[in-house]
Amino acid sequence: MFFPATRTALTVFLGLTTVVTGKKSLYTLKERHHVPRSWSRVGPAPAQHMIQLQIGLKQGQFSELERQLYEVSDPRHIRYGQHLSENQVNQLIKPKDETLNQVLRWLHENDIEDQLEYSRAKNWIKVTLLVESVEKLLDTKYSIFKHEDGSHLMRQRFKLPLTGCLRARLLLMYAMSILSARNVCVHSMVPIPSVTSKPVTNLPGTIDYVAQSATCAPTSLSSSLVSVPTHRQISLTTIASGSDQQAPNTMSLAAGRNLEGNLDAETILGIAFPTPMEVYNTGGSPPFVPDLATPTNTNEPYLDWLQFMLGLESTPQVISTSYGVDEQTVPLSFATAVCNGFAQLGARGVSLLFASGDNGVGSNGECISNDGKNTSTFLSIYPGGCLIHAPKPFVTTVGGTMRINPEVVAFNLGNSYASGGGFSNYFSRPAYQDAVVPTYITSLGDQFKGLYNASGRGYPDISEQGFHYITIWNGTVVPLDGMSASTPAASAIISLLNDALLAAGKPVLGFLNPWLYSQGFKALTDVTSGSARGCDSAGFPSQPGWDAVSGFGTPRWTTAFFNRNFLVAERLLNLAMENALVYLCET
Repeated sequence: MFFPATRTALTVFLGLTTVVTGKKSLYTLKERHHVPRSWSRVGPAPAQHMIQLQIGLKQGQFSELERQLYEVSDPRHIRYGQHLSENQVNQLIKPKDETLNQVLRWLHENDIEDQLEYSRAKNWIKVTLLVESVEKLLDTKYSIFKHEDGSHLMRQRFKLPLTGCLRARLLLMYAMSILSARNVCVHSMVPIPSVTSKPVTNLPGTIDYVAQSATCAPTSLSSSLVSVPTHRQISLTTIASGSDQQAPNTMSLAAGRNLEGNLDAETILGIAFPTPMEVYNTGGSPPFVPDLATPTNTNEPYLDWLQFMLGLESTPQVISTSYGVDEQTVPLSFATAVCNGFAQLGARGVSLLFASGDNGVGSNGECISNDGKNTSTFLSIYPGGCLIHAPKPFVTTVGGTMRINPEVVAFNLGNSYASGGGFSNYFSRPAYQDAVVPTYITSLGDQFKGLYNASGRGYPDISEQGFHYITIWNGTVVPLDGMSASTPAASAIISLLNDALLAAGKPVLGFLNPWLYSQGFKALTDVTSGSARGCDSAGFPSQPGWDAVSGFGTPRWTTAFFNRNFLVAERLLNLAMENALVYLCET
């Protein structure tokens, strides 16, 4: 966990099953992280350093939330499209009274009662404390570790009350910004050498489509370090002391610091105009365990952003996040808590799309585990493999392609960009992938044996063009590659689907994967050439059907997405397509 000069945020996850009694409960070691290569201990953390402690309480009925999420997301179920409200979700995730009371009693025993902040469902508590107070609370000691490149890190071993079965985790938060556009209409791409918005709309076949409900189908783009051009339809909200910089300065221009965020913004703006765009800039530091590829904390603070979004009565209906991080740099307990938040958004009808990464199966020379064993491994991406308790991921992951007729997996030898893909080491394969993923793994044979988790959740689910998008940077034309192109472009197509459904009085798609794996895959153009190059190997190859580099392929707007002869007629999704969208197939 990073140790910046400013206040640091920590996260604790608590699940209680028995009552904590006595002034001081017995403690047991919860977990430890191995000190990665290239790091060494410097000394104790400053006792007066301020830390924001976030305490996550066990949710009362999460399994019921999960059940209802799948019912409203499965086009074969009678409840399909009947998404939950914020209040309905909060009633399912709020902790039991005994859980909340036990946590408050534990804090009281340690003289912590003032300035407690609660989430709307009271499943999260925030409090700002001195390092010495947190050390007392968790019976631990913080230390400063130094990387050989000069970076500093604060880490600790910590304990929790044994009697209360308090399952805890301390983590530090980093910075992220979120762009949100309401009703993104469509973007697009051209053949090599470059992509602009008009040619891209030609590729999916959407150029003549006009948004019908411009203020009713909110879409959000999540990115980092974004400079957004001034426009009357853009608003800015900061979260957790996020940056309020709304234009690039001399330093950021010279460093090219915001180029990728600029690609996100221009992609969404090119798709969504004239729909309004909302920008959320989020500050803080995320949970972080260094590895060889990521020695310093550049991860995204999903938790602070999630807590803000979940507190909104009305959320965007598509959220595109173009950034992913090495899965092993995110502690499992934090990763699971964030996935819980994604499930809550999905139950409310939000489609979450995440990038599969820009480094194939991992950057060359950096594919080493950070578990103390230093074994060779492909580097899985988080949160692309996100799921909870049972094998049920709650996000849709997007890969990148290039060229047309045929499309191939995107890569660029000039900048080492390669579309990512693989299998999660944290989360097991969901049941709806059982019809396609085992066949792909069998086709690999012993290739890459021991470098990936064959029983893990496979990604990506779909792909979109992600090569040589033309952007304008400080008045100059700059071609850019990456998931900051393909992820918002794919999200835009989903947003157009939502737009047409809303215009016809139908519900939005929400969590996509149950639909995608049961019937939506027929709407995609299969990508059968290329691979997820990386880790000094060719990486996972593309092939007919689902594969671990392009998923099912790229969306075809005018054919299977809206073809009434393709979708199953007896369910609401089919009815929506027939009643509202069949004209798109016939034009």
